[in-house]
Amino acid sequence: MACVTLHYQTKYLRITNYELRIMKIPVKLQELIPQPEAAILLISSLMGQKLALVDCTNVAELTPEQLNLIFTHIPPTWDYQELTEIFNPDTLTETFAIQLCEYIDHRLGRTPTSSLITNYYVLGQVLPCPQKEHAQNAVK
Repeated sequence: MACVTLHYQTKYLRITNYELRIMKIPVKLQELIPQPEAAILLISSLMGQKLALVDCTNVAELTPEQLNLIFTHIPPTWDYQELTEIFNPDTLTETFAIQLCEYIDHRLGRTPTSSLITNYYVLGQVLPCPQKEHAQNAVK
Protein backbone atom coordinates (compact mmCIF):
# COMPACT_ATOMS: atom_id res chain seq x y z
CA MET A 1 0.00 0.00 0.00
CA ALA A 2 1.40 3.39 -1.00
CA CYS A 3 0.85 6.59 0.90
CA VAL A 4 1.95 10.10 0.07
CA THR A 5 2.99 12.54 2.77
CA LEU A 6 3.69 16.12 1.72
CA HIS A 7 6.14 18.29 3.59
CA TYR A 8 7.31 21.83 2.87
CA GLN A 9 9.52 21.70 -0.24
CA THR A 10 9.68 17.91 -0.18
CA LYS A 11 7.53 15.04 -1.36
CA TYR A 12 7.79 11.62 0.20
CA LEU A 13 6.46 8.47 -1.38
CA ARG A 14 6.40 5.49 0.95
CA ILE A 15 5.85 2.06 -0.53
CA THR A 16 5.79 -0.58 2.22
CA ASN A 17 9.28 -0.34 3.76
CA TYR A 18 10.87 1.78 1.03
CA GLU A 19 10.86 5.55 0.97
CA LEU A 20 11.60 7.69 -2.06
CA ARG A 21 12.26 11.33 -1.27
CA ILE A 22 11.67 13.86 -4.05
CA MET A 23 12.99 17.36 -3.42
CA LYS A 24 11.28 20.33 -5.00
CA ILE A 25 13.56 22.48 -7.09
CA PRO A 26 13.66 26.06 -5.77
CA VAL A 27 13.01 28.64 -8.49
CA LYS A 28 13.29 32.42 -8.15
CA LEU A 29 10.62 33.88 -10.40
CA GLN A 30 12.47 37.18 -10.65
CA GLU A 31 15.45 35.33 -12.15
CA LEU A 32 13.34 33.02 -14.32
CA ILE A 33 11.38 35.69 -16.20
CA PRO A 34 14.33 37.13 -18.21
CA GLN A 35 15.43 33.62 -19.28
CA PRO A 36 14.81 32.22 -22.78
CA GLU A 37 11.39 30.72 -23.51
CA ALA A 38 12.80 27.17 -23.49
CA ALA A 39 14.05 27.59 -19.90
CA ILE A 40 10.69 28.97 -18.74
CA LEU A 41 8.86 26.07 -20.41
CA LEU A 42 11.15 23.58 -18.68
CA ILE A 43 10.34 25.10 -15.28
CA SER A 44 6.64 25.20 -16.23
CA SER A 45 6.83 21.46 -16.82
CA LEU A 46 8.38 20.93 -13.38
CA MET A 47 5.71 23.16 -11.83
CA GLY A 48 2.99 21.13 -13.54
CA GLN A 49 4.41 18.01 -11.87
CA LYS A 50 4.66 19.81 -8.50
CA LEU A 51 8.44 19.38 -8.58
CA ALA A 52 9.29 23.08 -8.30
CA LEU A 53 8.67 25.64 -5.57
CA VAL A 54 8.59 29.19 -6.92
CA ASP A 55 9.89 32.08 -4.83
CA CYS A 56 8.00 35.21 -5.93
CA THR A 57 10.03 37.69 -3.88
CA ASN A 58 10.11 41.17 -5.48
CA VAL A 59 7.63 40.22 -8.23
CA ALA A 60 4.77 42.72 -8.28
CA GLU A 61 3.19 41.49 -11.51
CA LEU A 62 3.85 39.71 -14.79
CA THR A 63 2.68 40.46 -18.30
CA PRO A 64 -0.13 38.29 -19.66
CA GLU A 65 2.40 36.71 -22.05
CA GLN A 66 4.72 35.81 -19.15
CA LEU A 67 1.83 34.30 -17.16
CA ASN A 68 0.68 32.27 -20.15
CA LEU A 69 4.20 30.96 -20.69
CA ILE A 70 4.65 30.00 -17.04
CA PHE A 71 1.26 28.26 -16.99
CA THR A 72 1.86 26.36 -20.26
CA HIS A 73 2.47 22.99 -18.57
CA ILE A 74 0.38 23.56 -15.44
CA PRO A 75 -2.87 21.56 -15.65
CA PRO A 76 -5.76 23.82 -16.71
CA THR A 77 -7.97 22.50 -13.90
CA TRP A 78 -5.67 23.64 -11.08
CA ASP A 79 -7.24 26.04 -8.61
CA TYR A 80 -5.87 28.07 -5.68
CA GLN A 81 -5.10 25.01 -3.55
CA GLU A 82 -2.78 23.50 -6.15
CA LEU A 83 -1.01 26.84 -6.57
CA THR A 84 0.03 26.78 -2.92
CA GLU A 85 2.06 23.68 -3.73
CA ILE A 86 4.13 25.41 -6.42
CA PHE A 87 4.12 29.12 -5.48
CA ASN A 88 5.63 29.82 -2.07
CA PRO A 89 2.80 31.79 -0.43
CA ASP A 90 5.19 33.47 2.02
CA THR A 91 6.88 35.25 -0.91
CA LEU A 92 3.77 36.50 -2.76
CA THR A 93 3.23 40.24 -2.93
CA GLU A 94 -0.32 41.49 -2.61
CA THR A 95 -0.44 42.63 -6.24
CA PHE A 96 0.95 39.36 -7.60
CA ALA A 97 -1.42 37.32 -5.41
CA ILE A 98 -4.34 39.30 -6.85
CA GLN A 99 -3.01 38.84 -10.38
CA LEU A 100 -2.70 35.06 -9.86
CA CYS A 101 -6.22 34.93 -8.45
CA GLU A 102 -7.64 36.79 -11.44
CA TYR A 103 -5.61 34.68 -13.87
CA ILE A 104 -6.88 31.42 -12.35
CA ASP A 105 -10.46 32.70 -12.29
CA HIS A 106 -10.20 33.62 -15.98
CA ARG A 107 -8.48 30.32 -16.84
CA LEU A 108 -11.24 28.34 -15.10
CA GLY A 109 -13.96 30.40 -16.78
CA ARG A 110 -15.17 32.00 -13.57
CA THR A 111 -16.54 35.49 -13.58
CA PRO A 112 -14.06 37.76 -11.82
CA THR A 113 -15.32 39.20 -8.57
CA SER A 114 -16.29 42.85 -8.71
CA SER A 115 -13.72 44.14 -6.27
CA LEU A 116 -10.01 43.57 -5.82
CA ILE A 117 -10.38 43.43 -2.06
CA THR A 118 -12.96 40.65 -2.41
CA ASN A 119 -10.75 38.89 -4.94
CA TYR A 120 -7.81 39.16 -2.56
CA TYR A 121 -9.96 37.83 0.27
CA VAL A 122 -10.89 34.76 -1.79
CA LEU A 123 -7.21 34.02 -2.45
CA GLY A 124 -6.46 34.74 1.21
CA GLN A 125 -8.68 31.82 2.18
CA VAL A 126 -6.02 29.51 0.74
CA LEU A 127 -2.82 31.56 0.66
CA PRO A 128 -1.59 33.43 3.70
CA CYS A 129 -1.63 37.02 2.52
CA PRO A 130 0.13 39.92 4.24
CA GLN A 131 -3.08 41.94 4.56
CA LYS A 132 -5.56 39.09 4.98
CA GLU A 133 -6.96 40.54 8.21
CA HIS A 134 -7.55 43.88 6.49
CA ALA A 135 -9.36 42.11 3.64
CA GLN A 136 -11.50 40.08 6.06
CA ASN A 137 -12.54 43.24 7.91
CA ALA A 138 -13.39 45.01 4.65
CA VAL A 139 -15.68 42.14 3.58
CA LYS A 140 -17.59 42.00 6.88
